[in-house]
Amino acid sequence: MGPGHTAICADCVDSAVTILEERRANMPSEFVLGGVGQLITNDPRRPDLLGEIRNAAIHVRGDRIVWLGPDAQRPRNAGPVLECRGRMVIPGFVDPHAAPLMPKADAVTLRRDTTRRVGAMITHGTAALGLVCRASDPPLTNMRLSTAHLVGRELPVDVVLIHEMPPDVSGSALLDGVRMSAASAVFDISHDGDVTARILGELGRLGQRTRVHGGGSLGARLAIESSSLCWVADRPPSDAMAEALIGADVVVVPESDAGAWWDGGVVVALATHHQAGAGRVVSMQWAIGDAVRNGGMPPDAALWAATRGGAVALDRRSRGVVAVGGRADLIVVDAETPSDLSAQPDVNLIHRLVMGGEITDMTGFSAGFA
Repeated sequence: MGPGHTAICADCVDSAVTILEERRANMPSEFVLGGVGQLITNDPRRPDLLGEIRNAAIHVRGDRIVWLGPDAQRPRNAGPVLECRGRMVIPGFVDPHAAPLMPKADAVTLRRDTTRRVGAMITHGTAALGLVCRASDPPLTNMRLSTAHLVGRELPVDVVLIHEMPPDVSGSALLDGVRMSAASAVFDISHDGDVTARILGELGRLGQRTRVHGGGSLGARLAIESSSLCWVADRPPSDAMAEALIGADVVVVPESDAGAWWDGGVVVALATHHQAGAGRVVSMQWAIGDAVRNGGMPPDAALWAATRGGAVALDRRSRGVVAVGGRADLIVVDAETPSDLSAQPDVNLIHRLVMGGEITDMTGFSAGFA
């Protein structure tokens, strides 16, 4: 018996498993993406921001990229060639700030709904996700944390847990939350003033790189003073704030202010800011379009901020980049330039999705959200 009191017999389960295993067995473990019109690598060793390679090919083996370069030099006898026919290939998106967990739900409903929401994010190209889990009473908090971990194991997405403590939670409760969470968790701090400064100091002594969420100029200052991982901005930058944050790792910004932050010399990350019960936007392509159309951000910069910028914000430095030896998270898009992505934000332009070296079809997980 499953969610919604829907039952399936054992024979049907066996049949479904057999079909899935056959499909997986027929998927190539080694292949070449050929005929790439424009490959976006985000490789900092290349002279331009996006590390572009024209007329490229990519050799994938297992979950890794083993070669990339000019299409004319593509490896031979390296498995099937999946022709991109001039389409652009970009790294998987990295969404550093989303809250897909429903505020109130039983365990079964929470798991089902979160799977659908995160599945929808994957259908739109998200390869890594900063999943916000807002603290509450201990049983509910533990259920949310367990759901987040479970979704990360079951779906082809790198889930980074963000354990967010609301302003009315005491400092001691926050530190208890740190100790009960996974060592890889990242923590949003919503407190202000002296309490926040003390908590950030304690978290630093525990070896945790934190995120400061909001708080205006004070939040920005505390993020810098505590060497925080990033600051989630809640307003446009003042000149002094932008200048101070140039030395910070990264700022996750509202799309409508993205151009101002970028022009100020700050390292910018874009996010969907998806929140269950308050918003259904799951597409990083939409975030790119919003940052360009309403925020005045250059298309190349917006694409970088939605891939490499998000990886920096989550401290996942191997993500948001296409490089030999790196994980094969690749999006083949029905586009030729970054401007094409921002010009059609309401259209999912993904032609082919490769997650961890596997050609991925997630439509079954995203019904109602894609």
